[in-house]
Amino acid sequence: MSTNNQTEIRAFRKLELKKHGPVYRFFNNALKNPYVLIAPAEIIALGTTVFALAFCIYMSFMKWDLITGEKKFVGLYNYQYIFTDELFLTSLRNTIIFMFVTVVIGMVFKVLVGVFLNKNRPAHNLVQTIIFTPYIISTVAIAVIFKYMMQPTGGVFNQILTWLHLPTSNWYLGESSALMSLAFITI
Repeated sequence: MSTNNQTEIRAFRKLELKKHGPVYRFFNNALKNPYVLIAPAEIIALGTTVFALAFCIYMSFMKWDLITGEKKFVGLYNYQYIFTDELFLTSLRNTIIFMFVTVVIGMVFKVLVGVFLNKNRPAHNLVQTIIFTPYIISTVAIAVIFKYMMQPTGGVFNQILTWLHLPTSNWYLGESSALMSLAFITI
């Protein structure tokens, strides 16, 4: 396109904008900004998130009878109650352990595998196939497979441990091994 044609097109666009008035020019320029286009969705998402968070914090200081609808301010009693409850502390401890194992150890493992996959090695294609196959299979199928592999009697993992003359495990059925079994499956 020649410089003369480009100048004519720009002049035509300016005349077109002047013809429509200042409001049209404002919205025409504003809608060219991508942030203006996503702003309504972001405002709604942020508004509902902030409202829900604020409401949860407000309700954490209340005792609310759901049948009568009566709300009574109890201050920090709810926090004192949950932080002295053994069941809550056990679930909090399990959540922190699960988070640490799946996030920190999982991230280190995934970075190491990524570094290995980035190099052209003889087992590269086999490892790629082994790693990316679970992403193709649905989560439910993976859970069923691991359920059978981790059975205390007859499971593949215990068969391998027996073959190696190592002690077997109850895996997801044992009180001490269930959390680590679920973390292992998640990784």
